[in-house]
Amino acid sequence: MSRDLRSDIAMVKRSMIPQSSHYRIAVALEHYLNITEDAEPTMKPFAARIPISAAKRIADAYGYEQVVIMARHVGEGGSEHVTTYGKTKQHCAVAARMGDHLKRIMQWPEGAIGKMKKRVTQ
Repeated sequence: MSRDLRSDIAMVKRSMIPQSSHYRIAVALEHYLNITEDAEPTMKPFAARIPISAAKRIADAYGYEQVVIMARHVGEGGSEHVTTYGKTKQHCAVAARMGDHLKRIMQWPEGAIGKMKKRVTQ
């Protein structure tokens, strides 16, 4: 599985312009998973919640003010998860709206949409 993940990320990177934000996201993901030619990815079991601290680490490491992570485990027992991070309350609110937009696209139940907005205001 790790070889497939490694080749998938490499394929995505080859298909992008190095200056693009998508390319930088693929590089961040590669870095976050600690993928090298000689090492296996250091991944947790599937369907684990991605902590906000992971999104913060990506923001800090790559100079972003807003980070949105959407993860999917496909197949039997599959699940989806969205984590958002913003450096300020305003950035948090924008990231939360982006996360909610992704949830709508993925047809999440209405009760699951808007939860991030509530956390931002607390």
